Amino acid sequence: MQTRVIIQDEIRGPQEREGWRLAFQKVRYVYADGEVQDGYRFIWYRPDGSLQPARGQARIPSLAKVEWFLRQAERKWGKDKGAVETQQPAGPGFAPVAIRGEALSETILRDRR
Repeated sequence: MQTRVIIQDEIRGPQEREGWRLAFQKVRYVYADGEVQDGYRFIWYRPDGSLQPARGQARIPSLAKVEWFLRQAERKWGKDKGAVETQQPAGPGFAPVAIRGEALSETILRDRR
């Protein structure tokens, strides 16, 4: 069984090149073993309105887009004070998207400095 992703809410950005639209989603991951994790993801909508899933990645055109989505998310969903800690991937420059007790944008922006 594959991992299921349940979209709880989303923020869609403006239409981009050739009708593509980037979205930032608040999601729940339900893994094959029954484990459930809440989190966030970026994903593209095709011009026909269907999702363009990719294995763990979506190209983000710029950091300005990331910041725009984070501002919109904080307005819509508030500060993310209850996020589950995520394991830091290997390699320099990688950081968890959300750390317990910090807002999502504070984590991202702090790690950019």
